[in-house]
Amino acid sequence: MEDDDIVISDMAKIMKENFDKYWDCYSIVLPFAIILDPQYKLQFVEFNSRRLYCTNGTKIVMDLHDKLYSIFNGYLRATNYEAHNMAENASSSGANEKVRDADIVGFDTFESQIFGSIDSKSQLDVYLEETRFDHNTHMDLDILQCWESNYSCFNGL
Repeated sequence: MEDDDIVISDMAKIMKENFDKYWDCYSIVLPFAIILDPQYKLQFVEFNSRRLYCTNGTKIVMDLHDKLYSIFNGYLRATNYEAHNMAENASSSGANEKVRDADIVGFDTFESQIFGSIDSKSQLDVYLEETRFDHNTHMDLDILQCWESNYSCFNGL
């Protein structure tokens, strides 16, 4: 930001301030794309955070981990709330098909609660603990296609 031209120097300082302001917001969200890439997941973010931020890297990864789970748990709460509302709306409307759908939604919720109590691992836990795809073997991996084909395994993510 040091430049002989005062206009350029002032402009660079303003640009840097704006960048820092927005980077603070996005530096937490951007790694989520890497985490959801089955070739890299959280390990790659952790590796790079430690490399870039040295001793602060571990704290940054812990914060990112906490935010990831916070967002995931918020999503679960929101979808359970919506499923509950769908069930109430379906039973009050009197339509047989909607009631059946509400019963299925209710069963799904029941089933997730039962399996959740037996196996306390969330879909996010299972995904993160799965073996990563070898990035050397899967260089042309279409991540969206991969998620689409594995939707039934991780439909909550």
